[in-house]
Amino acid sequence: MIHGLSANKRTFKEVSFSPGMNVVLADRTEAATMKDTRNGLGKSTLLEIIDFCLGAEIDEGQGLGVKALEEWAFTLDITIGPNRVRVTRSTKNHKKVSIEGPADGWPVKPEWDKHLGASCLALKDWKDVLASSMFGLPLVFEEKYRPTFRSLISYFVRRSNDAYNDPFHHFRNQKEADIQVNNCFLLDLAWQKANEWQLLKDQLDGINAVQKAMKSGALQGVAGTIGQLEAEKVRIEGRAKEERQALDEFRVHPQYRQIQDEANDLTKRMQELVNANVADRGRLRMYETAVADEQSPSDDRIEALFREAGVVFKDGVKATLAAARDFHKRIIGNRRTFLGAEMERLRRRIDGREEAIKALSDQRSGLMSILKTHGALDEFARLQEQHVKTRERLEQLSTRISEMKDVGKKKRDLKVAQAELQRSAEADYEERRERWEQALHVFNENSQALYKSPGNLIINVAETGYKFGVEIQGSGSEGIGKMKIFCYDMMLAEVLDKKRPWPGFVIHDSLIYDGVDSRQRALALELAAKKAQEHSFQYICTLNSDMIPEADFSPGFKLDSYVRLRLTDKDAGGSLLGIRF
Repeated sequence: MIHGLSANKRTFKEVSFSPGMNVVLADRTEAATMKDTRNGLGKSTLLEIIDFCLGAEIDEGQGLGVKALEEWAFTLDITIGPNRVRVTRSTKNHKKVSIEGPADGWPVKPEWDKHLGASCLALKDWKDVLASSMFGLPLVFEEKYRPTFRSLISYFVRRSNDAYNDPFHHFRNQKEADIQVNNCFLLDLAWQKANEWQLLKDQLDGINAVQKAMKSGALQGVAGTIGQLEAEKVRIEGRAKEERQALDEFRVHPQYRQIQDEANDLTKRMQELVNANVADRGRLRMYETAVADEQSPSDDRIEALFREAGVVFKDGVKATLAAARDFHKRIIGNRRTFLGAEMERLRRRIDGREEAIKALSDQRSGLMSILKTHGALDEFARLQEQHVKTRERLEQLSTRISEMKDVGKKKRDLKVAQAELQRSAEADYEERRERWEQALHVFNENSQALYKSPGNLIINVAETGYKFGVEIQGSGSEGIGKMKIFCYDMMLAEVLDKKRPWPGFVIHDSLIYDGVDSRQRALALELAAKKAQEHSFQYICTLNSDMIPEADFSPGFKLDSYVRLRLTDKDAGGSLLGIRF
């Protein structure tokens, strides 16, 4: 039970709480103008301070973490187990809390801090004390996913807007594992199985990520489906076989390169000889043509030449016709002799080259035969290197196919494990029927107190874990959605009071009544007062004065009797902190 709240600043409005229902009311004064507002009076800040004293972190520059509050310290007067204590925590030194009062039965005892002049606990130890005392949680868990004090208490001190969207969540990005584990714990279901489900899900998520990476090529190596990789493996195996056969048949000649160079040199020399013969044969044909075409001129032609010469030259310089004929015959003879000798020389050169070409050709054929049946060492090395790469690719394919098959098997095994866990959870669910049936009955009873048609609390055991839901007819409206949360929280307070340690209080911000029909708002406040009294728990809520459905309350119900603190918008002093910031 929470007895009161105070601070180290005189402007703070101290508040005392009683057993049963307690209301903090934000009232609008007649002097206030239309620009004045009750938002900022401190209703939500009150919840934040209580949660802060219960170990909540503060965000720098927001809420209690603003600079204007850096010297503030808040004290919560609270009964924890058998001990009534005063817990003080400052915004400046928020890693420690000071404790006034007995600590009987606490798993961690406060120690004197000479700097603070008080018995203190480190924040972590304080949360361990609260976990043990309020929920009976051990200090050490074997399970990875387990109920935690800060998550559990957030169902009883609903602070943020996100906490009023769904009964089973207390903040927007709450993980599914946290939702399952903590709600199972509160509903007395096997939360350990929720831990097992999440562990299996983690493994499945990992396997799915690996499979996706394998298919997309994000992992180094090869990419594709098993079928695609098997097809490539068959192709690579064929290539590897061909390369292996080529290597087995490969014969290395130690002087392969020298022989290759000699063969190339012979080819070059043969080409030079061939070119020379082509040139000589051209000259030989020219000479043969000249010899065939060249003839001695006729006597008539010589005589004609002499007659023409006689016209030009004197008789004294004229040779006789016979002498000219003899001279010309000698010239023709000499020329034929010369051409004949030249042609013979060319024929001998051509024949010599042909014989050299044949010899070179025979020599080159021998070398080429060696090159054909042997290979160079570096060529053999290149073949080996290529074969090694092919074998490496083949090994990669085989390994990846094996990995993918192994991953597939693990995935199937995990699916089997999930199914087995579901069967086990269903059996446990049946064994706990009496416990959860009570929760369903109380939720039904709470919803029926607010609406004509009763609502349902739904608990399913699905393939991936426990699934929770609530149904109230007309639940599409914002107001009915808020009342689902109200009915769930009231149910928890009632059933936990009989079963196990729990905080003993439920705290709601005025947000839970926003958008709720006036009649249902009145019924909800009356139900909260009745349940809190019957089951000895404390209900604390904040309200704006214009939210009070006076006309809809039952005769004899007086909300004013539950009001523990009034905040006004007359001036800054009317707010919880007594200051504006």
